[in-house]
This record gives sequence, structure tokens and C-alpha cells, in this order.
Amino acid sequence: MRLTMPCVFLVMFSGLVSYTIIAIVFSKSEYYKRRLSYDPLMFGYINPRPPNSYLREPRKLLEHVCDKDPCLQNKSVNFTLVTFIKSKANYFQRRELLRRTWNAVSYMNGGRFEAVFLMGKTSHPATLNLLDVEEERYGDILQYDGPDDYDLMPYKVLAGMEWASKHLPSNTLYASADDDFLIDIRKMTHSIQEVMLNATKRYNSTLPIMCMFIKGLEEKPLRVQGWKWYVSYDEYRPNIYPPYCHGGMYVMSLPLAKDLYNTSLVAPMLRLDDVWITGILRRRLNFSDHLVLKMPEVTKHFGSVNDAVRAAMSKKWDEMKRTFENTTQCQCTL
Repeated sequence: MRLTMPCVFLVMFSGLVSYTIIAIVFSKSEYYKRRLSYDPLMFGYINPRPPNSYLREPRKLLEHVCDKDPCLQNKSVNFTLVTFIKSKANYFQRRELLRRTWNAVSYMNGGRFEAVFLMGKTSHPATLNLLDVEEERYGDILQYDGPDDYDLMPYKVLAGMEWASKHLPSNTLYASADDDFLIDIRKMTHSIQEVMLNATKRYNSTLPIMCMFIKGLEEKPLRVQGWKWYVSYDEYRPNIYPPYCHGGMYVMSLPLAKDLYNTSLVAPMLRLDDVWITGILRRRLNFSDHLVLKMPEVTKHFGSVNDAVRAAMSKKWDEMKRTFENTTQCQCTL
């Protein structure tokens, strides 16, 4: 009989003397099908990545500036959420707009909120000078000593997760968000508290990952070269992404964020940070798919930010604020 390579031979021993040989033969097509089904992002390992270093750290958070606000005294706090907003060093106007909108809310109906702008390094002198002024005034910037490029976004997100796991109390909720979104704080507060209230009964006391924008379910990788989210077979071999949270905003417990960060240190990276972190790394941790929750809509996405879009965002925020009238809230701005 002529065998088509490659072949795999399995030797099975029986007793001390006799033995049986079973030949398992795969055709070339079957071999390559199995090879493609192996996902190095899920099962592969790399040499550990080094820890990050930081050029600027959020003084406002480290010094508990907002905790000293008289408005917060004697307020009942059910959870504290720190949101790490993915920014870029020269996105000054975006950050200024968010500080005047949803970032200004430090407390609402039992939820305590802080926001940190996460960015990479820059060598542009004018940008550095403006960052110095911005940092001194607001104290809400976390700048790591790494790339600020979109295609290297996972490094930026991991830098935030690493910093959070080292500097925040373990009962903190961690969130990642984009800087072209508005968040309805009232709706988000209600949604988070409902999940926390039902965690013991519905989720076996495990706090799920909460997708505040979109939950990706049975999404296929985009295989068309030249597109923003193109992913080749060499980068990701399966034909379906695991359930994951789109990067607009998601919330999780800080212990889970720390576990995901630690897992990432030896895992091959996919440049789509939301798929990689909340989908692939999550599965590497054996964190169940059913614990990735699609939450009620609490976000509004605006995309590219220009003068017209900033005006639209401000108008939308004014509409949201009118729904806050019967809430207990505080604002902390510097």
C-alpha cells in the first residue's frame, strides 16, 4: 500500500512481550486542515514581555483628590469604577471635551467614578510642552514609555492594566474606553449595580465582563487586505472570533484585569486589542464565554472628532444631563 505523507504511527504496548502497531494516516489536505486549526494565539507561548515604565502618572488618582470633595462625604458607594481612556499624546481637544462631559461626574447613585487618559510616548517638542501644562492642570494622564500607534494598541491597553493592578484596590472595577464616545453615567450605574446584585445567583459569584458598547458574537475575521481590521491567516487561523467586547467600552473586575495582564506576558499578540484581550486571552484563562455580557446601550459613538462632531457631542451630553435631574451626583474637576 502506498502511503500519502505525512503519516503518524502510534505504538501501543500490551503486556511485556506482545505489541500492536496502529497506523493513523492523514492525507495532505487533512494534515494542513489540522495545522490551520491549531491556534498559536490560544495555545502558543513566547518569552515573557518586560514590565512597563511610565513617563507620567495620574496625580489626581494617586493623591485621592476627588475623595476630599465635600460633596462625596457621607455618600454611600456601592462600586468604584476607574476608566482608562485610550488617547493619543496630541489629542488635546478630545480630552478637554471628555473632561467637560462624562469624565466630570465623580459620583452618581452609589457609583464612584474616576477617569485616566492613557497614551504612549512622543518626541514632538510642542506636544511635550503642552502635555506638561495639561498634566499640571488636570493630573489625569497615564503615559507609558511605549508606542502611541494604533496598530500597537494592545501595548497601550496592557500598560493601563498593569498600572491599575499595581496601584488600585482589588475591589475596584476596571474599564477600558475609547476617546470618541459619550457614556450615559446614569444608565451605566444602574446596569453595573444590577449585574453586581445578581452575580451570586446568576454567575456563581463571578463578576462578568460587561460589554458597554457591542458584544462580538460569532464574528469572522476580515480577510480583505487594506482594510483597517484586516487579519491574515498567519495572524489568526480560526474562522470565528471568540465572544468578546468591542473596544468602545467594557468593564470588568480588577482581579480579572490583573489575570488577563499576567496571561498576556507570555501569549502571542493580536493587534486587535479588544478581540485579543476580552476574547482570546480570556479563553486562555478559562473564563467562560457566558460571562461576556451584552449590556443595555449606555454609549454613543461619534467616530472621527472634528469641530462639528465636538459640537454634536456637547449637544448630546446636554440631552443626557437632563435625564440626571433626579439623581444624587457629584462632580470633581480641577
